[in-house]
Amino acid sequence: MLFYAVEVKDLRNMMPDRSVQFDRVNAEKINSDLRSVFMERNMGKVSEFALIYEVDNDVMRIALALGENRIAYAYETLQNTFSKAPYHLAVQIGEMLEITSAEFFRRCAEADHTGGLIRYTLPEYFEEWSEGCDPDDFRITAGLCDSEPRGEEAAVQRAKQLLMGEAFIEEIRRIYAQDNHRTFIEHPVHYKLNVADAACAEPAVRLLLECLYENGRLPGSRYDMLTRCSESWGVADKISQLLAQSEGATVVLSFADLARESGANSALLRDKEVFESLCTGIKAHHRKTLFIFVTDRSGADECRCLTNVVGEELHILDLPESRRSRAQAEAYLTALIKDSDYAVFAEDGDYVLPDQPSGFTAEEVHRVFDAWHKRALLRAYPAYRTQYTEERCAARYDKTQTVYDEFNAMVGLGEVKEIVRNLIAAHKMRKLRASWGITDEGAARHMVFTGNPGTAKTTTARLIARILEEEGVLPRCPLVECGRADLVGRYVGWTAPKVREKFVQAHGGILFIDEAYALMEEHRTFGDEAINTIVQEMENQREDVIVILAGYPEKMKELLLHNEGLKSRIGFRLHFPDYTPTELDGILSQMERKSGYTMTDAARRKCGAIFTAAVKDKNFGNGRFVRNLLEQAILRQSRRLLERGGKIERAAGLTLDAEDFEAPALDRVEKPGIGFCRTA
Repeated sequence: MLFYAVEVKDLRNMMPDRSVQFDRVNAEKINSDLRSVFMERNMGKVSEFALIYEVDNDVMRIALALGENRIAYAYETLQNTFSKAPYHLAVQIGEMLEITSAEFFRRCAEADHTGGLIRYTLPEYFEEWSEGCDPDDFRITAGLCDSEPRGEEAAVQRAKQLLMGEAFIEEIRRIYAQDNHRTFIEHPVHYKLNVADAACAEPAVRLLLECLYENGRLPGSRYDMLTRCSESWGVADKISQLLAQSEGATVVLSFADLARESGANSALLRDKEVFESLCTGIKAHHRKTLFIFVTDRSGADECRCLTNVVGEELHILDLPESRRSRAQAEAYLTALIKDSDYAVFAEDGDYVLPDQPSGFTAEEVHRVFDAWHKRALLRAYPAYRTQYTEERCAARYDKTQTVYDEFNAMVGLGEVKEIVRNLIAAHKMRKLRASWGITDEGAARHMVFTGNPGTAKTTTARLIARILEEEGVLPRCPLVECGRADLVGRYVGWTAPKVREKFVQAHGGILFIDEAYALMEEHRTFGDEAINTIVQEMENQREDVIVILAGYPEKMKELLLHNEGLKSRIGFRLHFPDYTPTELDGILSQMERKSGYTMTDAARRKCGAIFTAAVKDKNFGNGRFVRNLLEQAILRQSRRLLERGGKIERAAGLTLDAEDFEAPALDRVEKPGIGFCRTA
């Protein structure tokens, strides 16, 4: 449904005898006649209509809801209605201007409040929709794309300015291809747009719609962007209404906004009725409604679940974010600063991009812009510089260190680091060979991480996911962490769907199963069902999901012997050894720097003795032991300073002394066993 506004002017305003006036009484009668005509043309269904929402002297203003390619029909209907008996009005009908859904319903509401014109003419369907949900539950941003011709090269240039990826630019080329049909029939593709954050989404969406509209691929230029959806009564119905009234237009599902605005209350995955309503509506209306799925890292799981389901019915073209050159990134950053409210406070050299040969994503440019914005804010309000200096501000928002640098800075793990570097290099070469048209057979990429608690298994998995994304090996690389409770159902038939759901969430990324050996059982079958389903999905989705199984060395060995199919699908086995006293001291130094505290030499010597004694216990906890040691020292220091009384100076408050450190009590709990043990 496309929405328009038009003015109808009475041409007889110069005549002395005017038997029929432009007033509210006649407006209601004309509205009734228009309703009857539209119902007759639409076989009794009120799917289109026109509403006089304002009368101003010799002008009636009308809002219309029309299907695609129906403007000529609407002109004819309006002309015939005004000219026939009993009105016999000579009128001039102005240009029909497309308006947004928000503007359409606002004008309908004005009619209802100012003249009562809407009482008998607005269909019940639209009346329910116009009432809307609470904005805290269901929120839509309505807009129109620019309908002025842009041209292919100008569109490509604009995409580069927005740092859009090569796939986005290739799609612009396809849209402008000369052999395409130029009259809208239905949508051959829909889009999944990956962006740095929600702020990057709307300019990219508008550019894409402008290209489609210019080339006859869209009947109208309006779009509705869903930015909030929570678990509340009526939301599922509103989604159905949104999709039903959007034929001929575009619906943008902004998962980037949904994840931020709705958070844990986002209903798309949590509320079955909302999810099914959305899936059903998309499948029902995808021929005449364009759908654009916008996501960033925070909304990737919800977007992936939805597109995997509706992708059975419609073709979704993935437009991933990619890296651009330094010159393009600098131009984009300059444009962001120029368009900001604090451009006047920009200074030469204070928004330099870091040295990054691999290029830049839009997200990385926005990080630099955010750091500059904070500094510019202090320049605008210099009275606060003593409270929050530019240096502190810049340090807080410094994101120039790459994830690979963060990985290399981890203490110890020499062999693990070497294997991970080989793994990343293999992924990058595989992608490069694919660009040459060489398809690999697909070597096993699944991994087993073995090691005692606190040896950085989970941290390494998270960094691998981020590195694969940062290096451009994968467009989006989520890490989905789970354990036995997330995979094994309580009843027969519940386990396999739970496992498959986790693989759907991890699509394009990593599924990390911690303490995977806990899936083995002695007397029940649900754990074995989970293992068998994992093995099946590891094979079916070997190109889309990397599985990492983690746990104690002995127990993981038993798990692999328990299922030969699982063992044969593991391509890498990484053992994480216990840390040495020297490595534990290095970990403590890193935690010390991040916390902002400083240790005295005496404190450091005491911690060295604590580490030497701790490593003799096989269950000492490794990195977790260090974290507990530092956290307890901070608590003791706080109590020590407060009990001493008097003024506490900054230096003293940020210094940890030997008396603050005591070895944490070691857990004497045995390692988890398999199955259930009978106790005495």
